[in-house]
Amino acid sequence: MVLFFRFQELLPFHGPEEQDKVSEEFLEYQLMDIPMPQDPTTFNVEEFWGSMSSIKSKVTGLSQFGRLSKIAALVLVLLHSNADAERVFSMVGLNKTKTRNSLALDGTLSSIMTVKMAGQEPCFKWEPPTPVLKASKPATNTYNKQH
Repeated sequence: MVLFFRFQELLPFHGPEEQDKVSEEFLEYQLMDIPMPQDPTTFNVEEFWGSMSSIKSKVTGLSQFGRLSKIAALVLVLLHSNADAERVFSMVGLNKTKTRNSLALDGTLSSIMTVKMAGQEPCFKWEPPTPVLKASKPATNTYNKQH
């Protein structure tokens, strides 16, 4: 519930009245006696919140947990894995080795990472365009003369 108040702008409920209704639904949900399965591996979160959204209030006939189930659906859409971030760290580690430890994060390493992440085919299959090849020789000569 803390996240609700922390990231209000991401949710479809704006204004103090709507926020109060979400808080009321959350309090009602906490007071419910919900039977849980014996085997937690069989628990399906999507089905659970689908059934919670279909529960009608005995007084109003409206969905008792409509807002709360919408919040749950939004949370379930979020990625719950850090695999992409781990992949990037692994890629940095593979490129910035002991022999290439002076690669600047905002320079060469950043360029290598961009090429690797943007390109779907292996880098050794990439052929630079002719203008790039023509411009590289004078640039190399100029660099070699200065160093």
